Amino acid sequence: MHEQLPLFDDPSADLEIADLEGMLVAGAALVQRGAEARLSIVVGEQWRAAAIVEAFDLRGLPGEQVPTFDAHVAVRTPFHRSLLPLAARWSRGSSKVPPADWRLTPARIRLWASVAGRTDPTGYLLSLGRTDDPACWGAAGRALAAVGLAGTMLGPRAGGPAYRIVGLRRTRRLCEMVGSAPTAAPPGAWPSLQVQGPH
Repeated sequence: MHEQLPLFDDPSADLEIADLEGMLVAGAALVQRGAEARLSIVVGEQWRAAAIVEAFDLRGLPGEQVPTFDAHVAVRTPFHRSLLPLAARWSRGSSKVPPADWRLTPARIRLWASVAGRTDPTGYLLSLGRTDDPACWGAAGRALAAVGLAGTMLGPRAGGPAYRIVGLRRTRRLCEMVGSAPTAAPPGAWPSLQVQGPH
């Protein structure tokens, strides 16, 4: 049986730097420089960039948006000592892999959805980093299952890499865990009970 997690609630949530691990499973990168590290990710929509900057700010990290050549937006933190533990935990040689004890929390799932979530005709997709090690994809699936959000893995040829969450029970739980949609998120970007798929 999956563990019971508190629901995400913006005003009272205990926000911490470790929440940003929800972005790492969605394709964010960490670069270490001496005793500091920087977290960055490229997104295709401005509302996502704004939500990420807000998440950084709420955790005491200034965020910066940098336009890319293909009309995407790179969002990054400065190099900061507080990110060094994340870099250490998620590094295995040159690969980015979650630590063995990695778990999802409501705040991490919310950030994952903010960075790379979207609906499709049968459910809700949580996309993964396309260039990440497959071990990272597997760890993400196990972490989802552990909190009652077991999903179907879609490979790159099937519109992924991503996990599709389907069914009324799982979709309701996902909606409760991620909370209300970020400001300016368009219809279809945030979990909704209107798209449930099979029960």
